[in-house]
Amino acid sequence: MELERERLERGWSEAELNRVKTFWEITQRELDDSKREVRNKESSAESAEERHQLEIKVHLFTCLLCIILLALNLKFRN
Repeated sequence: MELERERLERGWSEAELNRVKTFWEITQRELDDSKREVRNKESSAESAEERHQLEIKVHLFTCLLCIILLALNLKFRN
């Protein structure tokens, strides 16, 4: 009777250990997936910021070029 009870307790302990181990592995994979997703979003945000900065520079250059051309046009008119 005592031996049977110990076997049952041991079986329950092993099952519980397996459940905890499985839970840990699943949680660890989910954490890794979340970290990967954050890295990807950060990379996308950095790329978008770089494109935006380039667009600003192009726009400013275009504006500056227009101002220079207008100034030259006014100079040659007079």
